Amino acid sequence: MRMCTVILGLLLAAPLVGAAGAEPPVGRKLYVAKCASCHKLYDPAKYNETEWDSWMQKMRKKVPLTESQIADLNAYAAAARLTTNAVVKGGR
Repeated sequence: MRMCTVILGLLLAAPLVGAAGAEPPVGRKLYVAKCASCHKLYDPAKYNETEWDSWMQKMRKKVPLTESQIADLNAYAAAARLTTNAVVKGGR
């Protein structure tokens, strides 16, 4: 059931626009292309903003990303967190 909620949350997050005009769908594509090439895809909704930022700083040392790409990835993670939280709270 939790996996269905996460998947639904990610699907619902796709059309949202994040901070500074960054688009979550672009962030999702980057996440799949850049992150999955080295490790499994982690659910960004399971990380709060501080935890996500910490991981992004670590990964930035391994994979060169532009500021625009970082913004897109952060927007994707934020949208996933917001949508998943709304789905979980609304479903209870």
